[in-house]
Amino acid sequence: MNKRLRLTLGSAALVAALITAGCSGGASPDDDGPAATPGDDTAAAETAAAQAVVDEATQPVAGFTAPGPAFDTSGIQGGTVYYVIPALEAAVFQTYAEELEESFRPFDIGIQQCGTNGGSPDGIANCLQQAVDSGASAVIALGIPYVLSPTGFDKVGEAGIPVLYGLTGSDGEGEPERVAYFSPNFFELQAWNAQWVIADSGASANVLVIEETDNPAVQAWTLQGSMPAYENGCSACVVKKITASTAQLDKLTTDVTAALVANPDIAYVQAPAGAYVSAIIAGLQGAGKSPNEVNVGSMDMNLAELNQLQQGQWLTNVGGTDFGASAWYMTDQVLRMLAGEPSLRGVEFPYQRLFTRDNTADLESSEAAWKSGAWFGSTDYREGFTELWGR
Repeated sequence: MNKRLRLTLGSAALVAALITAGCSGGASPDDDGPAATPGDDTAAAETAAAQAVVDEATQPVAGFTAPGPAFDTSGIQGGTVYYVIPALEAAVFQTYAEELEESFRPFDIGIQQCGTNGGSPDGIANCLQQAVDSGASAVIALGIPYVLSPTGFDKVGEAGIPVLYGLTGSDGEGEPERVAYFSPNFFELQAWNAQWVIADSGASANVLVIEETDNPAVQAWTLQGSMPAYENGCSACVVKKITASTAQLDKLTTDVTAALVANPDIAYVQAPAGAYVSAIIAGLQGAGKSPNEVNVGSMDMNLAELNQLQQGQWLTNVGGTDFGASAWYMTDQVLRMLAGEPSLRGVEFPYQRLFTRDNTADLESSEAAWKSGAWFGSTDYREGFTELWGR
Protein backbone atom coordinates (compact mmCIF):
# COMPACT_ATOMS: atom_id res chain seq x y z
CA MET A 1 0.00 0.00 0.00
CA ASN A 2 1.27 3.46 -0.82
CA LYS A 3 2.42 5.60 2.05
CA ARG A 4 -0.02 8.31 2.99
CA LEU A 5 0.52 11.67 1.38
CA ARG A 6 1.23 14.41 3.87
CA LEU A 7 -0.36 17.69 2.88
CA THR A 8 -1.31 20.65 5.03
CA LEU A 9 -3.98 22.75 3.43
CA GLY A 10 -3.02 26.37 3.14
CA SER A 11 0.66 25.51 3.14
CA ALA A 12 3.05 26.49 0.40
CA ALA A 13 3.06 22.87 -0.73
CA LEU A 14 -0.67 22.91 -1.45
CA VAL A 15 -0.58 26.30 -3.11
CA ALA A 16 2.24 25.16 -5.35
CA ALA A 17 0.42 21.94 -6.16
CA LEU A 18 -2.73 23.80 -7.18
CA ILE A 19 -0.78 26.26 -9.32
CA THR A 20 1.43 23.74 -11.07
CA ALA A 21 -0.97 20.82 -11.37
CA GLY A 22 -1.33 21.29 -15.12
CA CYS A 23 2.02 22.87 -15.90
CA SER A 24 4.52 20.04 -15.81
CA GLY A 25 6.36 18.94 -18.92
CA GLY A 26 4.87 16.35 -21.26
CA ALA A 27 1.23 15.63 -22.02
CA SER A 28 -1.18 16.51 -19.23
CA PRO A 29 -3.78 13.83 -18.38
CA ASP A 30 -6.63 16.30 -18.92
CA ASP A 31 -5.47 17.30 -22.40
CA ASP A 32 -7.84 14.62 -23.74
CA GLY A 33 -5.18 13.74 -26.30
CA PRO A 34 -3.97 10.30 -27.30
CA ALA A 35 -2.31 8.30 -24.56
CA ALA A 36 0.89 6.36 -25.01
CA THR A 37 0.45 2.77 -26.12
CA PRO A 38 2.33 0.44 -23.77
CA GLY A 39 3.27 -3.11 -24.53
CA ASP A 40 1.34 -6.07 -23.19
CA ASP A 41 3.88 -6.56 -20.41
CA THR A 42 3.48 -2.97 -19.22
CA ALA A 43 -0.30 -3.18 -19.17
CA ALA A 44 -0.19 -6.49 -17.33
CA ALA A 45 2.22 -5.12 -14.74
CA GLU A 46 0.14 -1.96 -14.19
CA THR A 47 -3.04 -4.01 -13.89
CA ALA A 48 -1.46 -6.36 -11.38
CA ALA A 49 -0.09 -3.47 -9.31
CA ALA A 50 -3.49 -1.76 -9.23
CA GLN A 51 -5.28 -4.98 -8.35
CA ALA A 52 -2.91 -5.55 -5.43
CA VAL A 53 -3.87 -2.13 -4.04
CA VAL A 54 -7.57 -2.84 -4.55
CA ASP A 55 -7.32 -6.24 -2.88
CA GLU A 56 -5.89 -4.68 0.26
CA ALA A 57 -8.11 -1.58 0.23
CA THR A 58 -11.31 -3.64 0.12
CA GLN A 59 -10.48 -5.61 3.28
CA PRO A 60 -12.20 -4.81 6.62
CA VAL A 61 -10.32 -3.33 9.57
CA ALA A 62 -9.09 -6.03 11.93
CA GLY A 63 -9.09 -4.12 15.24
CA PHE A 64 -8.19 -1.00 17.20
CA THR A 65 -4.62 0.16 17.68
CA ALA A 66 -4.05 3.26 19.80
CA PRO A 67 -2.81 6.21 17.71
CA GLY A 68 -0.33 7.21 20.40
CA PRO A 69 0.79 6.65 23.99
CA ALA A 70 -1.57 6.80 26.96
CA PHE A 71 -1.71 10.09 28.87
CA ASP A 72 -3.09 11.40 32.15
CA THR A 73 -6.66 12.67 31.78
CA SER A 74 -7.40 12.99 35.50
CA GLY A 75 -7.35 16.79 35.34
CA ILE A 76 -9.91 17.03 32.54
CA GLN A 77 -13.47 17.59 33.74
CA GLY A 78 -16.17 19.89 32.38
CA GLY A 79 -16.18 22.57 29.72
CA THR A 80 -17.43 23.17 26.20
CA VAL A 81 -15.92 22.38 22.83
CA TYR A 82 -17.03 24.59 19.95
CA TYR A 83 -17.75 22.47 16.88
CA VAL A 84 -17.46 24.77 13.88
CA ILE A 85 -18.82 23.30 10.64
CA PRO A 86 -19.85 24.45 7.16
CA ALA A 87 -23.56 23.65 7.60
CA LEU A 88 -25.67 22.60 10.59
CA GLU A 89 -28.26 20.89 8.40
CA ALA A 90 -25.84 18.49 6.69
CA ALA A 91 -26.43 14.94 7.91
CA VAL A 92 -22.76 14.02 7.86
CA PHE A 93 -21.86 16.80 10.30
CA GLN A 94 -24.65 15.71 12.63
CA THR A 95 -23.26 12.17 12.59
CA TYR A 96 -19.90 13.54 13.68
CA ALA A 97 -21.63 15.64 16.35
CA GLU A 98 -23.38 12.61 17.85
CA GLU A 99 -20.10 10.71 18.15
CA LEU A 100 -18.26 13.73 19.56
CA GLU A 101 -20.93 14.11 22.23
CA GLU A 102 -20.55 10.44 23.17
CA SER A 103 -16.76 10.51 23.23
CA PHE A 104 -16.53 13.67 25.37
CA ARG A 105 -19.32 12.57 27.75
CA PRO A 106 -17.00 10.74 30.22
CA PHE A 107 -15.29 14.10 30.81
CA ASP A 108 -18.56 16.05 31.21
CA ILE A 109 -17.55 18.17 28.21
CA GLY A 110 -20.39 19.50 26.06
CA ILE A 111 -20.46 20.23 22.34
CA GLN A 112 -21.64 23.60 21.02
CA GLN A 113 -22.38 23.46 17.31
CA CYS A 114 -21.90 26.53 15.13
CA GLY A 115 -22.72 26.66 11.41
CA THR A 116 -20.82 28.96 9.07
CA ASN A 117 -23.24 29.50 6.18
CA GLY A 118 -21.51 27.05 3.89
CA GLY A 119 -18.04 27.83 5.18
CA SER A 120 -18.14 31.54 4.34
CA PRO A 121 -15.30 33.64 5.82
CA ASP A 122 -17.78 35.83 7.71
CA GLY A 123 -19.61 32.80 9.06
CA ILE A 124 -16.37 31.18 10.21
CA ALA A 125 -15.16 34.40 11.85
CA ASN A 126 -18.47 34.77 13.69
CA CYS A 127 -18.31 31.23 15.10
CA LEU A 128 -14.71 31.62 16.18
CA GLN A 129 -15.50 34.90 17.91
CA GLN A 130 -18.35 33.18 19.77
CA ALA A 131 -15.88 30.53 20.94
CA VAL A 132 -13.54 33.22 22.25
CA ASP A 133 -16.30 35.24 23.94
CA SER A 134 -17.70 32.16 25.67
CA GLY A 135 -14.33 30.93 26.93
CA ALA A 136 -14.54 27.64 25.04
CA SER A 137 -12.33 24.77 26.20
CA ALA A 138 -11.34 23.99 22.60
CA VAL A 139 -12.42 24.45 19.00
CA ILE A 140 -12.92 21.71 16.43
CA ALA A 141 -13.06 23.20 12.94
CA LEU A 142 -14.36 20.51 10.61
CA GLY A 143 -13.55 20.89 6.93
CA ILE A 144 -12.42 24.46 7.55
CA PRO A 145 -8.69 25.15 7.09
CA TYR A 146 -6.84 28.08 8.66
CA VAL A 147 -6.61 29.94 5.33
CA LEU A 148 -10.38 30.54 5.28
CA SER A 149 -10.25 32.74 8.41
CA PRO A 150 -6.67 33.55 9.51
CA THR A 151 -7.70 36.47 11.73
CA GLY A 152 -10.44 34.46 13.42
CA PHE A 153 -8.17 31.50 14.16
CA ASP A 154 -5.44 33.84 15.38
CA LYS A 155 -7.88 35.31 17.90
CA VAL A 156 -8.69 31.83 19.16
CA GLY A 157 -5.00 31.13 19.61
CA GLU A 158 -4.40 34.42 21.39
CA ALA A 159 -7.19 33.48 23.82
CA GLY A 160 -5.29 30.30 24.70
CA ILE A 161 -7.96 28.03 23.21
CA PRO A 162 -6.58 24.89 21.52
CA VAL A 163 -7.78 24.21 17.98
CA LEU A 164 -8.18 20.99 16.05
CA TYR A 165 -8.43 21.21 12.26
CA GLY A 166 -10.47 18.21 11.19
CA LEU A 167 -10.67 16.63 7.71
CA THR A 168 -8.25 19.10 6.10
CA GLY A 169 -4.93 17.38 6.68
CA SER A 170 -3.06 15.24 9.19
CA ASP A 171 -0.15 17.61 9.79
CA GLY A 172 0.56 21.32 9.78
CA GLU A 173 1.94 24.36 11.50
CA GLY A 174 1.52 25.41 15.11
CA GLU A 175 2.65 24.16 18.50
CA PRO A 176 1.33 20.61 19.00
CA GLU A 177 0.17 21.56 22.50
CA ARG A 178 -2.14 24.23 21.04
CA VAL A 179 -2.85 23.17 17.45
CA ALA A 180 -3.89 19.70 16.30
CA TYR A 181 -4.77 18.08 13.00
CA PHE A 182 -6.67 14.99 12.04
CA SER A 183 -7.99 13.64 8.79
CA PRO A 184 -8.67 10.34 7.15
CA ASN A 185 -6.48 9.95 4.09
CA PHE A 186 -8.82 11.28 1.44
CA PHE A 187 -5.93 11.40 -1.02
CA GLU A 188 -5.56 7.66 -0.59
CA LEU A 189 -9.30 7.10 -0.99
CA GLN A 190 -9.32 8.91 -4.32
CA ALA A 191 -6.20 7.02 -5.37
CA TRP A 192 -7.97 3.76 -4.48
CA ASN A 193 -10.84 4.70 -6.79
CA ALA A 194 -8.35 5.34 -9.58
CA GLN A 195 -6.60 2.04 -8.89
CA TRP A 196 -9.94 0.25 -9.14
CA VAL A 197 -10.47 1.81 -12.57
CA ILE A 198 -6.98 0.80 -13.71
CA ALA A 199 -7.44 -2.77 -12.51
CA ASP A 200 -10.95 -3.13 -13.92
CA SER A 201 -9.96 -1.77 -17.33
CA GLY A 202 -6.76 -3.75 -17.70
CA ALA A 203 -4.79 -0.49 -17.52
CA SER A 204 -6.54 0.91 -20.58
CA ALA A 205 -9.31 3.08 -19.13
CA ASN A 206 -10.97 6.01 -20.83
CA VAL A 207 -12.00 8.02 -17.80
CA LEU A 208 -13.64 11.33 -16.92
CA VAL A 209 -12.43 12.84 -13.62
CA ILE A 210 -14.48 15.54 -11.89
CA GLU A 211 -12.46 18.11 -9.90
CA GLU A 212 -14.28 20.22 -7.30
CA THR A 213 -13.39 23.92 -7.17
CA ASP A 214 -15.48 24.92 -4.11
CA ASN A 215 -13.13 23.75 -1.39
CA PRO A 216 -9.32 23.57 -1.58
CA ALA A 217 -9.40 20.43 0.56
CA VAL A 218 -11.65 18.46 -1.77
CA GLN A 219 -9.83 19.84 -4.81
CA ALA A 220 -6.55 18.55 -3.41
CA TRP A 221 -7.98 15.04 -3.02
CA THR A 222 -8.26 14.88 -6.79
CA LEU A 223 -5.05 16.70 -7.68
CA GLN A 224 -2.93 14.82 -5.15
CA GLY A 225 -4.86 11.55 -5.05
CA SER A 226 -6.54 10.28 -8.19
CA MET A 227 -4.57 12.20 -10.82
CA PRO A 228 -1.10 10.96 -9.73
CA ALA A 229 -2.47 7.40 -9.63
CA TYR A 230 -3.40 7.63 -13.29
CA GLU A 231 -0.24 9.51 -14.26
CA ASN A 232 2.11 7.06 -12.57
CA GLY A 233 0.22 3.80 -12.92
CA CYS A 234 -1.61 3.71 -16.24
CA SER A 235 0.41 4.44 -19.36
CA ALA A 236 -2.49 3.81 -21.75
CA CYS A 237 -5.27 5.48 -19.78
CA VAL A 238 -6.97 8.45 -21.42
CA VAL A 239 -7.98 10.87 -18.66
CA LYS A 240 -10.23 13.87 -19.24
CA LYS A 241 -10.61 16.22 -16.26
CA ILE A 242 -13.39 18.80 -15.88
CA THR A 243 -14.16 21.11 -12.97
CA ALA A 244 -17.39 21.38 -11.03
CA SER A 245 -19.04 23.22 -8.15
CA THR A 246 -21.85 22.18 -5.83
CA ALA A 247 -23.40 25.56 -6.56
CA GLN A 248 -23.65 24.72 -10.27
CA LEU A 249 -24.69 21.08 -10.47
CA ASP A 250 -26.84 21.77 -13.53
CA LYS A 251 -23.72 22.90 -15.35
CA LEU A 252 -21.95 19.69 -14.33
CA THR A 253 -24.77 17.64 -15.85
CA THR A 254 -24.37 19.57 -19.11
CA ASP A 255 -20.58 19.24 -19.03
CA VAL A 256 -20.73 15.48 -18.44
CA THR A 257 -23.13 15.06 -21.35
CA ALA A 258 -20.87 17.14 -23.58
CA ALA A 259 -17.79 15.12 -22.57
CA LEU A 260 -19.52 11.82 -23.36
CA VAL A 261 -20.85 13.10 -26.68
CA ALA A 262 -17.37 14.30 -27.63
CA ASN A 263 -15.81 11.02 -26.52
CA PRO A 264 -18.32 8.14 -26.45
CA ASP A 265 -15.54 5.75 -25.41
CA ILE A 266 -15.49 7.13 -21.85
CA ALA A 267 -16.39 4.15 -19.67
CA TYR A 268 -15.50 5.48 -16.21
CA VAL A 269 -16.37 8.65 -14.27
CA GLN A 270 -14.71 9.53 -10.96
CA ALA A 271 -16.57 11.95 -8.68
CA PRO A 272 -14.88 14.02 -5.95
CA ALA A 273 -17.72 13.43 -3.48
CA GLY A 274 -21.17 11.92 -3.22
CA ALA A 275 -22.89 15.28 -3.72
CA TYR A 276 -21.99 15.15 -7.40
CA VAL A 277 -23.22 11.66 -8.26
CA SER A 278 -26.83 12.53 -9.14
CA ALA A 279 -25.72 15.31 -11.49
CA ILE A 280 -23.18 12.98 -13.10
CA ILE A 281 -25.78 10.26 -13.65
CA ALA A 282 -28.15 12.81 -15.21
CA GLY A 283 -25.35 13.85 -17.55
CA LEU A 284 -24.65 10.25 -18.53
CA GLN A 285 -28.31 9.68 -19.24
CA GLY A 286 -28.35 12.86 -21.31
CA ALA A 287 -25.63 11.31 -23.45
CA GLY A 288 -27.74 8.20 -23.94
CA LYS A 289 -25.60 6.00 -21.69
CA SER A 290 -26.84 3.17 -19.48
CA PRO A 291 -25.43 1.74 -16.22
CA ASN A 292 -23.83 -1.20 -18.02
CA GLU A 293 -21.85 1.17 -20.26
CA VAL A 294 -20.31 3.58 -17.73
CA ASN A 295 -18.90 2.89 -14.24
CA VAL A 296 -19.16 5.67 -11.66
CA GLY A 297 -16.79 5.91 -8.69
CA SER A 298 -17.26 8.25 -5.73
CA MET A 299 -16.53 9.05 -2.11
CA ASP A 300 -18.71 9.36 1.02
CA MET A 301 -19.91 5.82 1.57
CA ASN A 302 -23.34 5.93 3.18
CA LEU A 303 -26.72 4.21 2.90
CA ALA A 304 -27.59 5.59 -0.55
CA GLU A 305 -24.25 4.48 -1.96
CA LEU A 306 -24.57 1.01 -0.42
CA ASN A 307 -28.00 0.55 -1.96
CA GLN A 308 -26.71 1.50 -5.40
CA LEU A 309 -23.77 -0.88 -5.11
CA GLN A 310 -25.96 -3.75 -3.93
CA GLN A 311 -28.54 -3.13 -6.65
CA GLY A 312 -25.92 -2.95 -9.41
CA GLN A 313 -26.82 0.55 -10.47
CA TRP A 314 -24.40 3.22 -11.69
CA LEU A 315 -21.96 3.12 -8.79
CA THR A 316 -19.23 0.49 -8.96
CA ASN A 317 -16.65 1.71 -6.42
CA VAL A 318 -16.85 4.07 -3.45
CA GLY A 319 -14.11 5.15 -1.07
CA GLY A 320 -15.48 5.46 2.44
CA THR A 321 -14.36 6.42 5.91
CA ASP A 322 -15.96 5.60 9.27
CA PHE A 323 -17.31 8.94 10.52
CA GLY A 324 -17.74 7.64 14.05
CA ALA A 325 -14.15 6.48 14.32
CA SER A 326 -12.99 9.83 12.93
CA ALA A 327 -14.83 11.65 15.72
CA TRP A 328 -13.16 9.54 18.40
CA TYR A 329 -9.73 10.14 16.88
CA MET A 330 -10.41 13.89 16.90
CA THR A 331 -11.52 13.72 20.52
CA ASP A 332 -8.25 12.00 21.39
CA GLN A 333 -6.31 14.87 19.82
CA VAL A 334 -8.29 17.49 21.76
CA LEU A 335 -7.95 15.64 25.05
CA ARG A 336 -4.20 15.43 24.63
CA MET A 337 -4.03 19.22 24.35
CA LEU A 338 -6.40 19.73 27.29
CA ALA A 339 -4.13 17.47 29.34
CA GLY A 340 -1.15 19.66 28.48
CA GLU A 341 0.31 17.05 26.18
CA PRO A 342 1.32 17.55 22.55
CA SER A 343 -1.18 16.43 19.97
CA LEU A 344 -0.06 13.80 17.49
CA ARG A 345 1.15 14.60 14.00
CA GLY A 346 0.50 12.46 10.93
CA VAL A 347 -1.94 10.11 12.65
CA GLU A 348 -2.57 6.97 10.62
CA PHE A 349 -6.32 6.32 10.32
CA PRO A 350 -7.17 2.70 9.51
CA TYR A 351 -10.97 2.96 9.48
CA GLN A 352 -11.39 3.54 5.76
CA ARG A 353 -12.20 1.11 3.01
CA LEU A 354 -12.87 0.77 -0.71
CA PHE A 355 -16.37 -0.55 -1.32
CA THR A 356 -17.34 -2.40 -4.50
CA ARG A 357 -20.24 -4.55 -5.63
CA ASP A 358 -18.23 -7.59 -4.54
CA ASN A 359 -17.56 -6.71 -0.89
CA THR A 360 -20.91 -5.07 -0.12
CA ALA A 361 -23.27 -7.92 -1.01
CA ASP A 362 -23.53 -9.13 2.60
CA LEU A 363 -23.46 -5.75 4.37
CA GLU A 364 -26.56 -4.76 6.33
CA SER A 365 -28.40 -1.95 4.55
CA SER A 366 -29.53 0.15 7.51
CA GLU A 367 -28.68 3.49 9.07
CA ALA A 368 -27.87 1.72 12.33
CA ALA A 369 -25.27 -0.50 10.62
CA TRP A 370 -23.75 2.49 8.85
CA LYS A 371 -23.48 4.55 12.05
CA SER A 372 -22.08 1.62 14.01
CA GLY A 373 -19.05 1.39 11.74
CA ALA A 374 -19.66 -2.30 11.08
CA TRP A 375 -19.29 -1.81 7.33
CA PHE A 376 -15.61 -1.05 7.90
CA GLY A 377 -14.86 -4.06 10.09
CA SER A 378 -14.07 -3.94 13.79
CA THR A 379 -15.92 -1.33 15.86
CA ASP A 380 -13.88 -1.70 19.05
CA TYR A 381 -12.35 1.79 18.83
CA ARG A 382 -14.88 3.17 21.33
CA GLU A 383 -13.79 0.71 24.01
CA GLY A 384 -10.17 1.10 22.94
CA PHE A 385 -10.14 4.86 23.38
CA THR A 386 -12.06 4.73 26.66
CA GLU A 387 -9.42 2.35 28.02
CA LEU A 388 -6.60 4.52 26.63
CA TRP A 389 -8.02 7.55 28.44
CA GLY A 390 -8.48 5.69 31.71
CA ARG A 391 -12.24 6.26 31.76
